[in-house]
Amino acid sequence: MRDKKSLRAEYKAVRDSIDADIRKNQDAIIFQKVIELKEYKRANTIFVYVSFGSEVETKRIIERIISDGKYAVIPKCDTKSHTMHTFKIDSLSQLKKGAYGIEEPCEDCVEVLKEHIDLVVVPGLCFDLKGNRLGYGGGYYDRFLADFKGFTVGLSYNECIADIVPADEYDCRLDLIISADGV
Repeated sequence: MRDKKSLRAEYKAVRDSIDADIRKNQDAIIFQKVIELKEYKRANTIFVYVSFGSEVETKRIIERIISDGKYAVIPKCDTKSHTMHTFKIDSLSQLKKGAYGIEEPCEDCVEVLKEHIDLVVVPGLCFDLKGNRLGYGGGYYDRFLADFKGFTVGLSYNECIADIVPADEYDCRLDLIISADGV
């Protein structure tokens, strides 16, 4: 089995090379699948990453969460402790550049405790259909999800679904992986 570092480089290059029109089409399909999930419909509080670079686009999902009257909860990274805190936003205008250049909630947003979150939408470089995910290597999501009791879903472009993603004891398996071609 290949090591995680080389897989990260490979799948980042694969994801970065996806044609913009193909990416936009897959984003639209993935968006529709997310909002049609029974777990989405049941959830009151949904934690979603803010897409960065070539990640599956999530701002439309965040806007839909807000317009559906649900709580949109966004992560804020604490780079000293390598942990994430979660904050409710009412508008995308409450986001500003934060750690790693990723948009995060601004200072006036209200923190939401993990136990109040029903659904977490997780980023990654690649996923397999068993729910394993290859993240960016910081461990933020694995630490956050270690004791999370709700439902977890990863979003992936078709090109970033692997047969097998290496996982160790600290890697948290997701409940569902959504891509344009699969649920």
